[in-house]
Amino acid sequence: MKKLENLNDIVDSFNEDEDFPTKYNTVGDIVNELISKGSNDEVHAFYDDYLGLENDIDSELLETKIDNIQSNEHEEQIDRIIEEANTIKDYQNRELTEDMQEEIEEDKKRIGY
Repeated sequence: MKKLENLNDIVDSFNEDEDFPTKYNTVGDIVNELISKGSNDEVHAFYDDYLGLENDIDSELLETKIDNIQSNEHEEQIDRIIEEANTIKDYQNRELTEDMQEEIEEDKKRIGY
């Protein structure tokens, strides 16, 4: 599986299975989608570091249009977004074992689903 290397790779990965691609305009749009994708059972039961992502990113960056990002501007924060995207994608794409499915069910019970 190809690692995501930039914000445009993340957007492309969001839209690769979509018949009608969504337009992600800002970094905040990407972060919100990552939080949504991370909240799926196959991710959240095993990984939840993405939950603090929006609070860890400067509001100025969240409001910045993806096309207006300069290559070295906010580099550390963008790297964090890319890292979270890769981690979430890895969890989404792995094949679940029976033990993992049981763990997901336990997690759902623990949080009241």
